[in-house]
Amino acid sequence: MRRAPSDVENQNQNPSQQVSRSSNSFRGSEGLDESDIQMKGWMRKQKETLRSWPRRYFTLSGKVLTYFDSEDRSRPPRGVIKFIDVSSLTTEDNGLSLHQASGKEVRLIADTHVAYSAWLAVLTAALKKPESNKKHSCKDGWAHCLIEDDVWTRYYIVVNNDGFSCFETEDEDSELALSGLVRSVAEWDEKRFGLVVGLSKGRKIKLTFDSTEEKMSWLLSLEFAVSFGNSRIKKDYTRKLAKKASTAVTEVAPTASSGAVNSQVDDGVWI
Repeated sequence: MRRAPSDVENQNQNPSQQVSRSSNSFRGSEGLDESDIQMKGWMRKQKETLRSWPRRYFTLSGKVLTYFDSEDRSRPPRGVIKFIDVSSLTTEDNGLSLHQASGKEVRLIADTHVAYSAWLAVLTAALKKPESNKKHSCKDGWAHCLIEDDVWTRYYIVVNNDGFSCFETEDEDSELALSGLVRSVAEWDEKRFGLVVGLSKGRKIKLTFDSTEEKMSWLLSLEFAVSFGNSRIKKDYTRKLAKKASTAVTEVAPTASSGAVNSQVDDGVWI
């Protein structure tokens, strides 16, 4: 089996437990800061309809596994797995079996036994750990979506922090129809139980739901997504300013030091 560039990346490992780390620096996703992630790395995930195991890049935060098509997590995730139990998959070497509240089983295979052992240990520990007080928004469900003019389509919507994704079905391996980052949300008066969602790159999508309660539940979740995104953007901007200021100080410091040396050498006193 071909080894991925990064087998496993455990954010909270002791030196004696350390496994292979990626040489690439962490690239923030639309939903999580680096401090939120307990572990990340490549595994194979079994498709629900076919006997195939495509590679996915996983990140673990609490009792939620989020997976992507690549290590570049600037795009919304391919899917989200909220699990309530984990065990070894006896039918596959280095296999893991995750169980969800719905009764669905998700099967994964790690690349090596070291990676398998690390994932099993961290996933098991995550189940025993109390829920964090830190807010984390993940909501999914069906909605009628108006993406193109006058064409309504029913999609399965997943909102993970400020990440927004539309899937054709609720299956884990469903085709992704649309994705983006939530930038605004408002009630839509022209349609009963309607909302208008503003996405990244200036895109707009209109949604309708089956009841007032469902609409308001989604409105609250999407408002949190907007708030989360704004907070993340502000944090990133502050971090960039701090980095820029630090670079400027580093560039100025040698000049000041050089001037001090010159003033000592040529101080007008000759011996």
